[in-house]
Amino acid sequence: MLTLETTNSDLALTWLGRSWASFNCSGEERPSMEPTCTKNQVGVLWTFESRAGLAIEVVEFCDNRFDELVELYNNFEPKRAAQGLPPVGRERIAAWLRHLQKSGHNLLALWNGDVIGHSMLCPMEHQRAEFAIFLHQDFRNQGIGTGLTEVTLKVARLKGLRNVWLSVEVTNQCAIRVYKKKGFHVSGLFGPEQEMTLDLEETTGNEVGAREQAA
Repeated sequence: MLTLETTNSDLALTWLGRSWASFNCSGEERPSMEPTCTKNQVGVLWTFESRAGLAIEVVEFCDNRFDELVELYNNFEPKRAAQGLPPVGRERIAAWLRHLQKSGHNLLALWNGDVIGHSMLCPMEHQRAEFAIFLHQDFRNQGIGTGLTEVTLKVARLKGLRNVWLSVEVTNQCAIRVYKKKGFHVSGLFGPEQEMTLDLEETTGNEVGAREQAA
C-alpha cells in the first residue's frame, strides 16, 4: 500500500501496494478472514464527527452499496495515481471490488447516507493483514481519514488480528505523523516508501494501562 501526499491530503489518499495492487495479480491462497457481507442491509457499526462537524457513520461494505462504491471510484481523483490504482472504468473497478470483497474485511464511511470513504484489511498470513484506505477528494483534511482508520483498527482487533502493516511515501510526513500517533512504527525502507507496522496486542495493552492510570 502506498500513501500519497497531495495538496488536499488528509491521511487519506492511501493506495494498495505491493501485495494486492492488482485484483487478478495472483492465484495464491491467502489466509482467510471473514469476508465482507453480501446482505442487502446492515446496521451502523460506529459513528464519529469530523472536524467540520459532519456526522460520519461506518458500516460494512455489503452488496446494497456496491454500485455506489463503484461510482465513487469512477469519479475518484487523482486517477491511477499510484501503481495503476484505482482502476479506470466501471467494469475494472467492479471486478477489483469483487476481489476485495472476497479477500478480507471492508468498511465504508457514510455522510448523509452517501459513501465517501472505503477502508480494507487484507489478510497476508496468520493474524496479519495489510491496511488501506481511500477517501473521496471532497472530504479530505477533515479528520475523516483518521476516524475511519481508528474504526478499522478496532475491527482488526475484534477479528483477532495481531499485526497490521502499510507502506507510505517517506515524504508524506502528514500521514506518517498520524500513523505514529496510532501506534505504527517504521519496520522497513523500500526506496521512496517505508513500511510501517502496528502491533495490535501491544497497543491494546497500552490503552488499557492508560485507562487504568486515568481511573
